[in-house]
Amino acid sequence: MNISNISLPSIAIPLTLNVTQLNNIKLAINLISQLDNVEHVLPSHDYSNNGFNIEFLRSFKNSYV
Repeated sequence: MNISNISLPSIAIPLTLNVTQLNNIKLAINLISQLDNVEHVLPSHDYSNNGFNIEFLRSFKNSYV
């Protein structure tokens, strides 16, 4: 089912994680959010074809990581 046209970009964590995976996710989010000259992030498991603005990732990082 293609829901790319009706869903907003979001970041979801898999239901089953171990500590190593969670630390890798936090590290990746921190590193990506520090990049300059980046406007959009295109995660491989995003529902939209356009990704989301880097500011969305930075606000997510500040709120949850």
